Amino acid sequence: MGRVTAAISRALEVVTVCLLAVLCAVTFLGVADRYLLQTGIGWTEELARFLLIWASFLSATVVVHRSSHFCITFLVDMLPATTRRAIALSMHVLAIGVLGMIFVQGVRVTAIMRIQTSPAMDLPMNWIYLSLPIATALMIFFLIVQAVEMVVRP
Repeated sequence: MGRVTAAISRALEVVTVCLLAVLCAVTFLGVADRYLLQTGIGWTEELARFLLIWASFLSATVVVHRSSHFCITFLVDMLPATTRRAIALSMHVLAIGVLGMIFVQGVRVTAIMRIQTSPAMDLPMNWIYLSLPIATALMIFFLIVQAVEMVVRP
């Protein structure tokens, strides 16, 4: 399972880097057009915002896969190894529960937003809101795999 999660994480990294590269190019285009040509391309700001949303959520999944999220372990590190494992496992279960609730609400909001379109690009807004349920589903998947590995490997 480690190879599967690593491959998914690697694909997410590549997609996120591509999104950020396009984000930089679109932002540069918008700034150059506004200040050099004295015109304004209306869709650049909107596209940059949407790319940033997707890149943020997808990169958060990579952080969950790597277990690189911010945490303070000062007190937990003083505990015995079995207690640390129990706390880590309970934190995974808690995170899965919270992400599950966010996933459900994300699906609901995504369904509601299918009737709204973005002002400049006329994109269905559910494509933007879809980043939330996709990212939370991937985070839940990674956390479940990590929790199972904690239980299976002592």
